Amino acid sequence: MDTPSHDTTPTTGRSFFRSNSPALQLEPLERKLGWFVSGLMLVMTVAAALWTTSLKRVAAVHGHCAPGFTYVSKVCEKYVRADQSTRLISAISVAVIALVSLYFVYKKRRSGVIFASLFMFLIMNWATGSVYTGLVFLFFSGWLFLRRSNYRRYGTTSPTPEQRRAARAKVSGSRTRTGASANSTSSPAPRTPAPSKRYTPPKK
Repeated sequence: MDTPSHDTTPTTGRSFFRSNSPALQLEPLERKLGWFVSGLMLVMTVAAALWTTSLKRVAAVHGHCAPGFTYVSKVCEKYVRADQSTRLISAISVAVIALVSLYFVYKKRRSGVIFASLFMFLIMNWATGSVYTGLVFLFFSGWLFLRRSNYRRYGTTSPTPEQRRAARAKVSGSRTRTGASANSTSSPAPRTPAPSKRYTPPKK
């Protein structure tokens, strides 16, 4: 189980962009994978320059399309290799995101790596027209986000079942105490009998 290299107290408040927050610091395993994923992004720069595609649409002839085209809403569609300017823009975008990812991995900023991986997934989906080419970046960003959420909730990125049960019990107990205190403050005060107006002679 990976344990944070800093204080294991769960963070509270709005600390998403605080670099000194332990919840935002990449752990050794995360950083190693971050270097690998960032290197893969650099490789994708070459792929984007060579294989960026664009969607070509032509009119269907009597409801039929030429080989390689797909009939969609009375139009024939096919992904073809994009022109040189589009491929250049795609390659530059991928390279910028890769450099940003490398920077955040170097700074051990988990939030930055999450966003860089998510944007890389979107760019690759746009460049190739296939959602599968960027799934590794989507999974990596989701994995980092889940570990960040675990740290903020349990104080560790890889909580054990005992830690999860203890956290749920603590939340349940807090809700019970809050409900009990609300009921006690909202309950009406006990009614006391009204004083008697009948005259009572003093005792001798």
